[in-house]
Amino acid sequence: MTDALRMYADRGVFKGFNVNDSHGRRPEFTFTWLTRRPMSLSYDSRTSRLIVANLFPHVDPRSDMVADLRHLIVERSSSELPVHKRLDRRKAHLTCTVRRGRFAVQLAVRGSSHAYAVRHLLNLVNELHLRLHEAYPEYLVAHFGVSPE
Repeated sequence: MTDALRMYADRGVFKGFNVNDSHGRRPEFTFTWLTRRPMSLSYDSRTSRLIVANLFPHVDPRSDMVADLRHLIVERSSSELPVHKRLDRRKAHLTCTVRRGRFAVQLAVRGSSHAYAVRHLLNLVNELHLRLHEAYPEYLVAHFGVSPE
C-alpha cells in the first residue's frame, strides 16, 4: 500500500507525503492534495480497508450534498459506467459513512489489488471534489478555504 501511494508522491501529485506506521497494523498516510488542508488516509491491514475518515468535515448526513456524494459513490460500481472507470467489485468494494458530521470513504481491497484500489480511491476522491466545486462551492469556501471565484 505504501509503495502505491508513494508513487503518486514521487510523481509530484501529492505534497508533503508522510507515513506514520504505528506497529505496521494501521499505517496512516498524510499529504496535501486538491486543497490546502492535509488529507489523511489509513490502511487497516486486518480488514484490508483503505479509509479516508475525515474526507469532508462538518456535513449534515441528511443534506442534499451528502445524498449527491453518496449517489456518485454508488455509481462507481454501476455497469452503466465504462469498464475503465468502473470499480470492479471482484477487486474492491466501496462504502461511505457520516459519523459525527464527518463524511468518510472506505474501500475494502480484495486479494492483492492494492495498486488498483489506491488508483480508484484517488480517482473517486478527485471526482467528489469536482462535484463539490460544481454544485456546492460554498461548502468548499467555508470548510477548505477555497476562493469563492
